Amino acid sequence: MTTQDVDFDATLEDLLFHQARRHRDEILQFQDALARSRQVNMAIGIVMGQEGLDPDDALELLTMAGDRAGRPLGDVAAEVAETGRLVF
Repeated sequence: MTTQDVDFDATLEDLLFHQARRHRDEILQFQDALARSRQVNMAIGIVMGQEGLDPDDALELLTMAGDRAGRPLGDVAAEVAETGRLVF
């Protein structure tokens, strides 16, 4: 095995390691986005039931609550999903 072979192997191993790390990070981001989406959908259902709204209006109410509180929709939705109520 030559020095070039060793350098190539080390470079390839380093590249594969970084690719695997990047893919793991992407998977974690997708999992987080999926969890947030589920919380938003759950919050929409809770607001629909409490306020008698359709899904679009319930989402608008959640968005307005977040805007008013200076909080992202995902945070408001998580709170609604946890507490079962929307607080303005």
